[in-house]
Amino acid sequence: MRHHTLALTTVDALGVNVRLQFQPPNFPDTNASDTGLFHAIQTLQQKKVARSLPELICVIHEAYWELPP
Repeated sequence: MRHHTLALTTVDALGVNVRLQFQPPNFPDTNASDTGLFHAIQTLQQKKVARSLPELICVIHEAYWELPP
């Protein structure tokens, strides 16, 4: 099973609404800013403890909303 199929199966089982949007590799207009956004979310997320996948999803969601606009 491919990784993205497994990920979609997992989030579907959790009842989470996720839409994947594939981007061309090394596309500077989007990838540079995406990397910064995901790094900022990960930095905040790693400061919290999550003991299960649902808790991790909640922590990531909270980290996203803690970012400045």
